[in-house]
Amino acid sequence: MSSPNENVAVFDVCNTLYRVNTTAEFIRFLHQENGSRLRTLTLAFLRSRRLPIRYVLILLGRLTNLDVLRNLIILTIRGIPQTIINDTACRFVDEALPSQSIIEVHHILEECRGRDMKIFLASSSLDVVVGAIAKKLNTDYVASILAYDSGRATGFLSKDITGRKTEALHAQHNLDPSCVELVCTDNSSDATLLSQASRKIVVASRGKVPPTLAKEGSEFVYVE
Repeated sequence: MSSPNENVAVFDVCNTLYRVNTTAEFIRFLHQENGSRLRTLTLAFLRSRRLPIRYVLILLGRLTNLDVLRNLIILTIRGIPQTIINDTACRFVDEALPSQSIIEVHHILEECRGRDMKIFLASSSLDVVVGAIAKKLNTDYVASILAYDSGRATGFLSKDITGRKTEALHAQHNLDPSCVELVCTDNSSDATLLSQASRKIVVASRGKVPPTLAKEGSEFVYVE
């Protein structure tokens, strides 16, 4: 719970703290580490930039307002035991993610820690991954939640917080929006969250700032 006198910093994860989509990269790591060739090939097929399927799915997602590509990527973990997913997530965060860090954003996070701010990670990525990152960075977090049945992944989410991070922070941590001093993100879907902050930091490629995030007074971290 955040008190009215407590200053809060909220950081997105994918393409903000790290240069990758942590959902897709974790699932790729999971399949490779556990020797599933068929799952690895299926994932590579879905993500290939050389094949039309990726772009068809992205277009379908825009038409239906659903992230079809992401949902199919998550579906490839159906049937994998939760214990394996949890263990592999910790190894993914320790072994694969550090080289993908966006150093400038990590420096901002550490500046917030030095000011004794309450720090949250707010990501629509998988809770098993975001939770492992939060543990390593010593922060709180909200994330989308994987569904399990009888100890195995169903391949679906039981909760998706895309576009609903403000509500998730309030529901899980009773976060008062007036406490939010800093928000750092690259996501257009975080526009509402960003608008609550007195300090707005947008992570983007130079010349490619999403219009919904180009707020007056925003600071920018440019990545290549």
